[in-house]
Amino acid sequence: MTADGRPRPGVLEDLSPPRPARRRLARALGVGVSLLGHGLGLLLLTTARIEGPVTPPDTPMVVSLVEPPPPPPPPPEPPAPPAPEKAPPAPVKAATPKAAPRKPAPAPKASPRLAKRPPPPDVERVAAAPTPQPTPAPAVYLSAAELAGAGTAESGSGDGGGGSGGGGGGGGGECNMTRRVQDALRRKPRFQADVARDHPEAVAAGRALVVWNGDWVRSGTQAGKGFTGIREVIQLEIAFAPAACKAMAVRGPVVVRLAEGENGARLALGKGAWRWSDLLFAR
Repeated sequence: MTADGRPRPGVLEDLSPPRPARRRLARALGVGVSLLGHGLGLLLLTTARIEGPVTPPDTPMVVSLVEPPPPPPPPPEPPAPPAPEKAPPAPVKAATPKAAPRKPAPAPKASPRLAKRPPPPDVERVAAAPTPQPTPAPAVYLSAAELAGAGTAESGSGDGGGGSGGGGGGGGGECNMTRRVQDALRRKPRFQADVARDHPEAVAAGRALVVWNGDWVRSGTQAGKGFTGIREVIQLEIAFAPAACKAMAVRGPVVVRLAEGENGARLALGKGAWRWSDLLFAR
């Protein structure tokens, strides 16, 4: 510009406002920007959602879905009981007029054919034949000399190997077969009663009844040979004796007492040379 305030020729005119005006404009823009920033910050504070502290999730649990089994079928219903049949109504009886009472019929006269007639006097009456009884078998006893030399359970002498007749039946120690048989018979008191009933005189006189002399002896009216019960007990006792005792040789008869005392029944076994095992095979 020239000194008089005119613009110099050829120079562009500075149209910008003066510096004070620019400062005011920049200040106004700064205030506006500041107000805008504060407003946005306040808006964010008021609209922000406050949440609590977030805890880390636990270890995830695996869950598997399984289809449950189908329910069991319901039990079948029991069949209904059949309805009871109603009994048909009883027929109504028609009223019948009462019959007049009948007179009792006269008793029939006895026929002469039904009358019992006495038997003619010339008919002979015959009694029924009695049942035949078995013929009693004669009892066999030891003689006085045989009884004196017979072996007993108490003698206990002889070796059983064919010695003297008096000791051959006893035998000592474990093989006293006479004592074994005598003790077995004494355990059956009924044997004493049976022999005393069938042979009372022999028992009273102290005689010895022979029941085995190489064969079982039938005595009195017995059905079989020997006393059945006595024979079974003797054979059973010998069967369970030691083999050496059964094979022991005996000479002469031996006598066993069925009871203690002088009135005890006596039985005799054996004759000549024999063994205890012989009684097992005798019939």
